[in-house]
Amino acid sequence: MNYTRLALAAVAGTIADFVYGFVVYGNLLTGSFLAQPGIYRSTEAQMANMPLGAAGILLAITAATMLFAVSSFRGLGGGLWFGLLLAVFAIGSGVVVNFATINMTEDHASRMMLASLGEWLVVGAVIGLVYQPRG
Repeated sequence: MNYTRLALAAVAGTIADFVYGFVVYGNLLTGSFLAQPGIYRSTEAQMANMPLGAAGILLAITAATMLFAVSSFRGLGGGLWFGLLLAVFAIGSGVVVNFATINMTEDHASRMMLASLGEWLVVGAVIGLVYQPRG
C-alpha cells in the first residue's frame, strides 16, 4: 500500500465530496430539505454541527480509500466502478432505510438516491485518479 498516495487520495476525495455537497446538497436540494422540516435541523443548527459532519466525511472517505487500495480496482474506470458500489451501499443502508423509518417523502428519497449516486461516483473517480499502488 502506498501510504502517501492513500492520504492524498483520501484528502482529495474529501475535498471533492465537500464541493459536491455544497453544490448539490447545499444548493440544488435546498428546497427538498426545507420541505422536510420535521426531519432536518435548521440551517443554523446544521452549520453549528458542520465540524462534526466534516470529520465524519473524512473518516468515511479514508475508510473508502483504504478499501479501494486493497481492491483490484485501478485508475478512473476502477474508481467509477468502486464509486458505484459505494453508492449502492450508501443508498441501501442510508436512503432506503431512512425512507422506511423516518417521515420522508418519496420525492425527497428519490432525490437523495440520485444525489448519493452522483456523490459516490465523484468520490470514487477522484480516489481512482489519485491513488496509485507502489510501482
